Amino acid sequence: LQEALGAGVGTGGMVYESGRLRNASLEEAAFAGNLGNPQAVYLSVPVTTLDHADQILGPFDDCLLWLDIEGSELLALQGSTRLLARRAPLALNLELLDRVPGLVVGVTELMDRHG
Repeated sequence: LQEALGAGVGTGGMVYESGRLRNASLEEAAFAGNLGNPQAVYLSVPVTTLDHADQILGPFDDCLLWLDIEGSELLALQGSTRLLARRAPLALNLELLDRVPGLVVGVTELMDRHG
């Protein structure tokens, strides 16, 4: 599956610094320093949700959910509400960037709603 994870299915804008594709993100705030950066590359990419991937590739029952997606973790979790509601992941590992405003609070609030 060659799609970015997000809150909805469709297309999204991705930004990365030329030569550093490993740091690509759908979350604009993750790389706000790229605004006006001549090395910044902006792409339109297909986006799916974890819930949609679960429907077409799953079920993802009793899974480990490991997200290190450069500030887009909240977007991915927002697209996994059915997965979280049925408590499919046995464990979560989230690598959160503190430079993305509201990311830690948003993830904490979302996870609190799912126990």
